[in-house]
Amino acid sequence: MYVSKWLGLRTVEYILSNSIQLLGFTLVIIFQPELRRVLEQIGRSRFKDIISANDADENVKTAAVIGEVVKACTEMSKNYTGALIILEKQTHLGEIISKGTEIDARVSSELLLNIFTPKTPLHDGAVIIEENKVKAAACILPLTDNPELGRDLGTRHRAAIGITEISDALAVVVSEQNGKISFMINGGIKRSITPDALKQELYANLLGPSASKPAKTVFLRVRKRHGAEKGE
Repeated sequence: MYVSKWLGLRTVEYILSNSIQLLGFTLVIIFQPELRRVLEQIGRSRFKDIISANDADENVKTAAVIGEVVKACTEMSKNYTGALIILEKQTHLGEIISKGTEIDARVSSELLLNIFTPKTPLHDGAVIIEENKVKAAACILPLTDNPELGRDLGTRHRAAIGITEISDALAVVVSEQNGKISFMINGGIKRSITPDALKQELYANLLGPSASKPAKTVFLRVRKRHGAEKGE
């Protein structure tokens, strides 16, 4: 084509130029199915990579949140500091959050310890953790009306069980009477668990069974026992 242009053969140049364009279109038409499959494979692989990266990033954040919650509960258990922590899953707790004190801060053991320090404004009520953030504190939760629960369960425990009866949220309670940690899910309760057992339960229920092998847990509908935990 360049030779014909140099020689001034315009007709030949025109024919060659258009033939090349036509050849390009012809190749696209002929190999259209193959090109489509290649582009689809590239698109799917990139999309999967993006989704996998996002999921992995969220799992890392969730694992960090679990670590901070367990660390705070361990410290509060030693000091007999009462606490009620709710970890939201699929059921949105927006109405409860809106009626509390909105915070929207990164989850840290220091923040949780400060919130539940006795006689501070945010001590009473629950902390709600949503999307790996402390969304609100001093939240009021619905109390369970389960008649099978014993009188030794105080307000915190009943509120924790109540919210897990109406949502898929997880609840953690630290007793200010005896420092014991309780874990609630689906209206059930596991009492007096260790920090390691709490970590295993949170991993299993927030990251899936494959993330951590949970301790064998029996959730009880607690009946009347001696020694009431007033205000718990």
